[in-house]
Amino acid sequence: PILKITLENLEPETVRMTSITQIPAFIYAVSGRKTQLLLSDNLDCSLKGQIDEKRKVINLKIDATQPITVIVYTPFKGRPNVESVEKGQLNYSMETISGIEFIKFDIEKGNWNVKIIY
Repeated sequence: PILKITLENLEPETVRMTSITQIPAFIYAVSGRKTQLLLSDNLDCSLKGQIDEKRKVINLKIDATQPITVIVYTPFKGRPNVESVEKGQLNYSMETISGIEFIKFDIEKGNWNVKIIY
């Protein structure tokens, strides 16, 4: 399983939230400030997208009203090519959160089409 939560390991009197979505990407930071929640819609910015498992491609449509940092879940192994239709090759890093590896990259303000290819 990708997500496993063991309830007996949760601290008492601590609020926990889980968001279940079909979109494989989250807004990690807005204008350099980390967001409190990992969501695909946050602070007037939004992400849409899907994974094409047969072609090993992740397509994202990004509407950023300000500069954002995006993290993307990937079921594929290896180092991908991350590019935008508008700007070409994007620099990225890998970020591990709760034992799951994500692709992490910055996007300037604007509308973007990003393709992650394995």
